[in-house]
Amino acid sequence: MQDAKLMLLKMKIGATYTTLCGINSRSLKITDDKGTAHVYNANAPTGAVWQNTFSGVKSVSISGSGYFDDPVAVKALMTIKVSGTPKAEFQVIVPGLGTFAGLYHIDELEFTGQNEDAVTYATALSSDGLISYTPEA
Repeated sequence: MQDAKLMLLKMKIGATYTTLCGINSRSLKITDDKGTAHVYNANAPTGAVWQNTFSGVKSVSISGSGYFDDPVAVKALMTIKVSGTPKAEFQVIVPGLGTFAGLYHIDELEFTGQNEDAVTYATALSSDGLISYTPEA
């Protein structure tokens, strides 16, 4: 059994990956939408038409909420989010499984809080191009 509290979200700031936050609730989704093609037999045009299925669009998305640990990282994330291209290099580390690293689009960034409590955040990222996977040793 993997300990979910050890799932980390890191963002590349300069040349190093920095842990963004303590994530209380998290989700990682990997998709591979299928595509289909219909194959006709040119030698027997009235024959059966077969459907071929192939891998389509692959994507990785992550969402989470919790408390930010590093104010410098929060400011870096906010700066990227409000820029014209809200994309950055992230690592998603899943204990017992491995690391998913690459360029992610920052889909959402939300801050909430109540009078006597700490400010919390919620964020959602989606892959923007190839995401590498490194299995945990």
